[in-house]
Amino acid sequence: MELLTLLRTIAPEFEELEDTTLQTWLDLTQPLVSKSAFDAAYEQAVAYLAAHRMKMAGLGESGPRMRFCAPREAAVFNIRP
Repeated sequence: MELLTLLRTIAPEFEELEDTTLQTWLDLTQPLVSKSAFDAAYEQAVAYLAAHRMKMAGLGESGPRMRFCAPREAAVFNIRP
């Protein structure tokens, strides 16, 4: 499956973004993923990492599709010396 199609399939929260924007993120992500380590799952690894990087950059919609995410408070840790 083509990377752009795969990304659109696994990450519908980016449907409003242009293909050129998604392709840029895919191109930037590909060198970060090892083909030998992921073998047959290389394309999926690139697509998932690109989606993660885009979300961390503030792209994509949030809302009903993102209900599976933990609440922000869940990421707070109480670290004591």
